[in-house]
Amino acid sequence: MNLLKISLWTVAIIAVLSGVANGKSDPCSELPTIKELDKQFCSKDGKHYGHTLVILDLTPSVELEQAQIDSINEKVFSEEFYKKYKPFTKFSYVLINNKRPQSQHPRFAMCRPKTGNKNMDYCDHANQWRESKRHVKKKWKEFIRESKKKSESIFLEPQGSSNSLIYETIMSVFKFPKFDFGDVYTKRDLIIVSDMMQHSDRLSFYNSCRSQNSKKPNKCPKLDQVLTPSTREYIKGTSSELKTYDGVNIEVVLLNNRYEASADLVPSLRNLWKEFFREFFGKKNVKFDLPLDTN
Repeated sequence: MNLLKISLWTVAIIAVLSGVANGKSDPCSELPTIKELDKQFCSKDGKHYGHTLVILDLTPSVELEQAQIDSINEKVFSEEFYKKYKPFTKFSYVLINNKRPQSQHPRFAMCRPKTGNKNMDYCDHANQWRESKRHVKKKWKEFIRESKKKSESIFLEPQGSSNSLIYETIMSVFKFPKFDFGDVYTKRDLIIVSDMMQHSDRLSFYNSCRSQNSKKPNKCPKLDQVLTPSTREYIKGTSSELKTYDGVNIEVVLLNNRYEASADLVPSLRNLWKEFFREFFGKKNVKFDLPLDTN
């Protein structure tokens, strides 16, 4: 009888272990292993997970200070930043610089692999039946190393431009397939790192956000006071072409610059963009990360 009980327990244990090995008991088993990743750390089978796209503005009138670069690195290039997202979330970086938005291409464009740590919520642990924990951690370190190299190369590029086409870059990200920001992804986050001072022939916040007697931007008016009828028609027409804004989370990491001598500029600029996103993108809950002083 004891031998029979032992045999039954042995069969049960084997069945459970077999189920785990076949992925029936582990909710994270459907994620790709390190052997099933391409050179961008994304799944070779082309399966889509989340996509976080960062628009990085390098057009401020004054070149970014080291303190600002350090802050940007902490917010959108750090290990802590990537760990906030689930494994195999894709990360792309798009610049605003002296190139036109239509000519930009995504930078980095890699998926965040697993860290190898035990975090069942994010399925960061190694699949004990299919991959080595040591190899998973090695892949994570490679990803972080590539991210650091890309951030260093980006900030070595020339900064400044006669225009700052923020709206046009946002629309390009949604419109052009090369940015791969369509609704095939289960979750999409758009993070805009910028001083948010749109400047083009058609729409210039440098002009609109400046009182008559001020030489520098000091306070932004309401959206209705900024947009002419033709400009409103242009933005309404170009933004309504697409229906892919649903499910997209938008966050603005607001950069400060030396011209922001007025205490009223930042809050009024934030309110202006909130109106803008609400009217033309249907977004009521855009998050704004406000800057700290650097001097």
